[in-house]
Amino acid sequence: MPALDVPLSNFTTCGELLKFLRRRARLSQRELSIAVGYSESHISRIEHNERPVDRTSLLALFVPALHIQSEPEVVERLLTLCAQSTAAPSEPAAPAAPADTPSIAVAQPANHSHLPIQLTSFIGRQEEMTELCDLLQNPKVRLVTLTGVGGCGKTRLALRAGEEVAQAYVHGVWLAELSSLTDPNLLSKTVAAAFNLTERIDQPVLTGLTDFLYPRQVLLILDNCEHLVEAVARLAAALLRACPRLQILATSRESLGVPGEANVRVQPLALPPALPGAKPARAEVEGYDAIQLFV
Repeated sequence: MPALDVPLSNFTTCGELLKFLRRRARLSQRELSIAVGYSESHISRIEHNERPVDRTSLLALFVPALHIQSEPEVVERLLTLCAQSTAAPSEPAAPAAPADTPSIAVAQPANHSHLPIQLTSFIGRQEEMTELCDLLQNPKVRLVTLTGVGGCGKTRLALRAGEEVAQAYVHGVWLAELSSLTDPNLLSKTVAAAFNLTERIDQPVLTGLTDFLYPRQVLLILDNCEHLVEAVARLAAALLRACPRLQILATSRESLGVPGEANVRVQPLALPPALPGAKPARAEVEGYDAIQLFV
């Protein structure tokens, strides 16, 4: 890598120095985005000081991509500038959102599960839980859909599985509830709202959602998709293509039909057989999952 031909002190912002180093490495924004796992638009915003970069990402991703491992002075200057931009960001790309409506740039909480607290205990479903968790822990499986008749327990199973595997997702497990959504044109906005992302006038909602998810390892639960199957399938396919660390768990009365989709059929909880005139003992029926709901 050629030596710097300008003093490091000439660079006063993280984005300015990153842009210089990218060009010195003869990388386009697209090439750098592929190397570090960010979207091209995200790289552009970083270079325009509209997005901060944390120290861990700089050291683990940008330093190798820019080939500056053997230039400690450059690395130190980059870390210093980016720390300053994180502490006191430069002029934002859009007006600041109110405190109770975080924007896309807001850091995520430390907890991994962002799912609603369940008020009832989880009963049975051990086989389905094992199968579902195995699928979610397989990096080759990006989309899992729980299918079954209405009221059979798909949502409860999805939420329980999400809680079970939450620690495996660096940026957590999130729920987008779609049962009350009737307009498929609002699907992207509804999913973005699940992440507390606010709509920007200068950017399509899907672009903002993709930019947010692109660098993150997330499990997104899309619940009750059956009345929006085509729209959900399009959105899921688009997000999975653009966001390499994203997994989606959907619940629906029918599969989404997205290539690579894994389907898990959810049956109603097991009941004891109805035998005319039989009076089974309590111990005989208490082992059935459906009966456990009332024990």
